Amino acid sequence: MQGLNALTGAFHASCALVYTALLMGTLKPLPATLTVCAILATTWACSSPARRQLRHQAAPETAAGLMARRQLLEENRARVYPGWARAESLHFILLTPPDSPIAADPDTFLARREAAYQRIVEALKVEPDGPIRIYAYRSSRQGEKLLGRPLAFALPAEKEIHVRWDQEPGHEEAHVVAWYWNLSGSGEPFLEEGLAVALSSHPGSPQASAADLLARGVLPDLGDLIAHFSRYRNGYVLAGSFVALLLERHDEDLLRQLYTGGPEDLAERLEDATGQTLAQLQTWWETSLAAQEPVTREPILEALALLRLGEAKAAIGVLEKQRLTVPAHPVLEFALAQALRQDNDEAGSALAFRRLLAMPLPYNLAWMKQRAREALNEMGHAEKVP
Repeated sequence: MQGLNALTGAFHASCALVYTALLMGTLKPLPATLTVCAILATTWACSSPARRQLRHQAAPETAAGLMARRQLLEENRARVYPGWARAESLHFILLTPPDSPIAADPDTFLARREAAYQRIVEALKVEPDGPIRIYAYRSSRQGEKLLGRPLAFALPAEKEIHVRWDQEPGHEEAHVVAWYWNLSGSGEPFLEEGLAVALSSHPGSPQASAADLLARGVLPDLGDLIAHFSRYRNGYVLAGSFVALLLERHDEDLLRQLYTGGPEDLAERLEDATGQTLAQLQTWWETSLAAQEPVTREPILEALALLRLGEAKAAIGVLEKQRLTVPAHPVLEFALAQALRQDNDEAGSALAFRRLLAMPLPYNLAWMKQRAREALNEMGHAEKVP
């Protein structure tokens, strides 16, 4: 409010000076009008709200967007570099604030990022031309205060990622790596976010959520989802489900073709690249989901809630009961292994982790094998890992 009052006061004072000049005959009407407009624009542009609004609204591909982005990066670097710690790995430069929860062990943080990076590069068959800079903020509030926008996000052209310290690796890295297909992005949120979700290390499979929607008869029409992606509350998960299935076709050129060229309309591009109509792709999507193991989110969420309360045995009971219905599902095995480990049953936990390692996993769950190997190594079972 104080900023608004100051802005209003400055504008009124400037207009008063222009009005006085008109009365004295030292300024003509047309130049006076232009002067008032210039004063208003300049005063507004110098205000903090205006700079924030420019950052949010300027399109990245426009000159204004590029200038706003560069200004944002310069301001951010000026703020963080003096007091932030720096650590490096083969493909990342990590910057963390003072008192960061990962300050004592940045190598573990970077090792998990490296594992995700290798998986993404292997899937997309492309690689950035230098290290990716990660700003790992202590909290979402700290990130938004420094940046003027919510976390998390990637700036692919600058090879930068801005995340909370505890965000699972994969999503933002996928944005950066995929950008190197054509150095401009696809311009299609459905495709870009779907690819990032499909390659993400975030716990839980988008296929389970999409299969649940199919079972309830509310899986959306693919064409409408592509055209109105931003309107769907669960659009990220749905896009991730479909793109993950495209990845599992193991067609190295399919996603690159969708991402980089073809008709302007993504639906047409998809039909051209796959040789199938949208109706046929809808059927393929639904059939693939119907073939998924019928795992619902409720048992997993219930078990996780019990684990947070320290009720490991109760969580094990919930998961074991679900395994009677679905005997071989990676999400269940991973959750069960964690619960058994929390209950100090390292032998049972190691057995569950080994069952997980023996399973073929889709791209979006491949991170589980890395976590399983880390856990087995910590428990002294590394020599038995397949």
